[in-house]
Amino acid sequence: MIVAGVVAGAIVLTAGTFGRTRRELTTNSGLDKPELHFDSALAERLGRQGSRRYCSSVARTRRPMTRVVAIVAMVVVATACETPLYRYPVPGGSNGETHADYPAADIFKGCGATVVAPVAGTLTRVDRVDDWSAATDRPGARGGRTVSIRDADGVRHYLAHFDSIRRVLVRGAKVGAGERLGKMGDTGRAGGCHTHYGISPTCPNPEWWVRRGVVAPQPFLADWRLGTDTSPRRAVRRWDEEHPDACSDPSVIGAT
Repeated sequence: MIVAGVVAGAIVLTAGTFGRTRRELTTNSGLDKPELHFDSALAERLGRQGSRRYCSSVARTRRPMTRVVAIVAMVVVATACETPLYRYPVPGGSNGETHADYPAADIFKGCGATVVAPVAGTLTRVDRVDDWSAATDRPGARGGRTVSIRDADGVRHYLAHFDSIRRVLVRGAKVGAGERLGKMGDTGRAGGCHTHYGISPTCPNPEWWVRRGVVAPQPFLADWRLGTDTSPRRAVRRWDEEHPDACSDPSVIGAT
């Protein structure tokens, strides 16, 4: 059986059924001048299932009665299924293997280095004002200029100490993996230019103690640098289940 399923009235075919190139699809499937389209949602679903075998291009027939959608092998059609779902936040940078006091990573490259979104998601917070003061050392201001991204799995990605953040980035806006966020800086309690990166569950209330990081990101950063899409979803979910009151009470995790 060559039909793998039906999506929105379109027949979905497995890769290789009618071939792997545009010419093979046209010749073997009877498509009349097929058009290739990118389906990012499909690519993301395939990526989460751990599959990197298929790309998300589709071929559509111009025949009035049928739309045939064929998933073509990514080795032939270069689309975003080849592009990792996760990105190392500072291209060309490096991070320490440990972090003082709580799980997080400090990434270094130099003042003004480009900082990118590690994953596609929604901006839940953008702090453009650096109001940290050594005299008061308010914990919530220690990150200086910061960006928080909630990905499709509910994982929050927190990046801090920006020198500058792109003006188009506002709360509620969508960003893509690898999209430029701003420049590395030393705002807040930084002690030198670097990007602080933390992962955590998204809390329903404003807080700083979970946002700064609760699951060590180093293993994920190492994989993302190599283009391996290792998701922190399970680790973050497990932590959240083990600390149900953490979002409302910083003492639960010993935050100061």
